[in-house]
Amino acid sequence: MTGLDVNLVGVLLCGVVSLAVGAAYYSDAVFGKEWKKQSKIDEKRYQKEFPKLLPVLFAGALVTGYLTGVVQCLYESFYAVSWLQSGLMAAFIIWAAVATSMIVHSVLDQKPRNLTLLAVGNRFFTLLAMGLILGWLHP
Repeated sequence: MTGLDVNLVGVLLCGVVSLAVGAAYYSDAVFGKEWKKQSKIDEKRYQKEFPKLLPVLFAGALVTGYLTGVVQCLYESFYAVSWLQSGLMAAFIIWAAVATSMIVHSVLDQKPRNLTLLAVGNRFFTLLAMGLILGWLHP
């Protein structure tokens, strides 16, 4: 590797998969009912405003995917491990940083513990999927 060879097709796929993981995770069949209850979501307002949030969610997923790819490249270069292993480790490193921040802010904001656990769990599965994608589609 001569630089940060982040796979941009992989990053785009990470963005799409992030939305899919979120849709499944927060569906009423999985954790959606509990999330809406803990978050005190107004269902009608949520349904109305959600389409406007999709571009923001997608942009955030692209940034997260790109940063995961950057950490993956650095990890692979330093440790000389497989791209799959470096993708998974990058995902875990980013998840650990994000989860810590989420937990601290949730405690300070007095958010319900279950709501925090739901959000941290979503981040875990989303980043796991990103790490697998970037490891599979290595540069």
